[in-house]
Amino acid sequence: MIVEKLSQELNNRNLSLIDFKTVVHRLLEKQVIYRRESNTESEIYDLFIRMDDLVNDYLAVIGVRVIANREMSFVIAYPPGSDIPGEPGQENGQSALQRRILGDEAGLMITLRLLYEEKIREGGIHENGCVYVPLETVFTRFLSITKREMPSRELERRSLFTTLKQLRIIEYTDLENPEQWVGIREIILHFTLDGVVQALNQLDIMETDTAKLTDAEDGAIDTASLDGQDKEEL
Repeated sequence: MIVEKLSQELNNRNLSLIDFKTVVHRLLEKQVIYRRESNTESEIYDLFIRMDDLVNDYLAVIGVRVIANREMSFVIAYPPGSDIPGEPGQENGQSALQRRILGDEAGLMITLRLLYEEKIREGGIHENGCVYVPLETVFTRFLSITKREMPSRELERRSLFTTLKQLRIIEYTDLENPEQWVGIREIILHFTLDGVVQALNQLDIMETDTAKLTDAEDGAIDTASLDGQDKEEL
């Protein structure tokens, strides 16, 4: 019965059940749809816009909340129990569908967030909603926050950057040349940072820079896609 009603509603919008599954599967697998990422992602985002209410109602049944930013053309699916910036909190607590961010990932998240906010204050935002900083600057700030060197091998650095790239928070072409630039997207503001600070505390690597974040956000960070086993190289 549910499928019949859903199919009828989709048909009224000249959409198919396959279109619906494509959008839902993408959100459950990747957590973020960012229109500017690729032609494929652009098509999926445009499908979402045509059926956003249906996707919201469907995923709400399992406690997944979908937040769309139409101005910046991205969608984020938050697992059950997530704290969502700008949205009323929930009392469900930590969900089995969430994972805590790792220490080095936490340091990188802090680094990118601080650099993004600094660039915004300077008016350094690009028309596509990104701010761009040299990779060398990311390395230097990462060291000042974590007291750890960025991994010297590109493969190791790529592993560290992978989660944030899968979440469409950053864009880059390679991590080998420090003179390359990294794009930091506005999406970074849509993940709360208390869990990041906690991860750094657990490693006893907090620095003065992290104190700047305490007034910015409350709640836990939800940085993994709902499919924690996704290993796609992007």
